[in-house]
Amino acid sequence: MLKQLPSGHFAGHLFAALATLIWSTTFVASRNLINAGLRPVEIIFYRSFLAWLVLLVLRPSGFRLPTSWASLKEEKLLILYGLFMLPIYFMLDNTALVHSTATNTSLLISTSPLFIVLISRFILKNERITKSFVVGSLICLGGVFFVVSGGNFALEFNPLGDFLAIGAAIAAAIFNILGERLGRENYPNDIIVRMQRIFFYGILMLFPVMFISGFRFETELVLQPSVVLQLVYLGLGASALGFIVWNKALGHIGALSAGLYIFLIPVLTIIVARIVLGEQLTIFSAIGAFLILCGLMVAKNWLVEFWLAIKK
Repeated sequence: MLKQLPSGHFAGHLFAALATLIWSTTFVASRNLINAGLRPVEIIFYRSFLAWLVLLVLRPSGFRLPTSWASLKEEKLLILYGLFMLPIYFMLDNTALVHSTATNTSLLISTSPLFIVLISRFILKNERITKSFVVGSLICLGGVFFVVSGGNFALEFNPLGDFLAIGAAIAAAIFNILGERLGRENYPNDIIVRMQRIFFYGILMLFPVMFISGFRFETELVLQPSVVLQLVYLGLGASALGFIVWNKALGHIGALSAGLYIFLIPVLTIIVARIVLGEQLTIFSAIGAFLILCGLMVAKNWLVEFWLAIKK
């Protein structure tokens, strides 16, 4: 007999689905900003700074700098989260696209849920790998391949770009595991303060990357109305709201269950592209979406878990 899920699971699934929906729309804004002349590191900085600024306004009393070794150790998980989220994940993700194909990059980054369970099982020793998870994840990856390839099944081998994409997937797995631990420890107990500090530490560690990559502040470009609107959306929606909601999901259902929703991003992206950009839905996209949904159901009894959460 299936056990009833603890309270909060339904909310956790809703939070994960909402964050996934938000993130699936960001490619439109990011693509437009790059076409307008912004570099990836500039987009990352502006959206992250806006997110931190909004969170600071919402919780000004939550901002503090470590003043001793003890307080620095207390903040170590927040610092690590900021490190793996901003300078490492976002830069690896964006740089991978420069050196590899979009198909390879999307497919490899979508392996993040697999790295979550591998790290949890073999490094942290707190997660058991089930056959259903492995089979379901492989079905999901097959679906992602159908979605991102669009029927072009010839993968090109680009060592540098593909290696960077795998690194981005590992970085995403690590900061999701860190987010789950922060949620369990409830530190800080205010999620807005938690994300405020994470963005602050991440921005600090992004500065060397900005310096190396030749960051530019072009007022005329940044202050264009269309650029401002899209940066505000990425900063307030995708970064501030998106990561708050996602970390709430991690606190309720854990990194492994929440991580499976990452597979849904290509499916939701198809829908957004169809509505916003008028892109055509192909038979390969439909097959890929179907496989992803099937894989999710197999991986962790996803459909059963969600149904029990609703009943709870």
